[in-house]
Amino acid sequence: MTAASVRPQPAPVVAIGPAAVDLAPTAVKERAVRSFGTWDRTVLLAGIPTTWA
Repeated sequence: MTAASVRPQPAPVVAIGPAAVDLAPTAVKERAVRSFGTWDRTVLLAGIPTTWA
């Protein structure tokens, strides 16, 4: 029980990222992978706070 109270929680951006990927149409996900390659996750995580601003 103590571990649950001291365990760090993920940042909101990290928590929203997988949900955004799950909700995106397949074509959008495929284009992101083609465009950004291995940087697709980094671009996604950078883009989330940009859209909040």
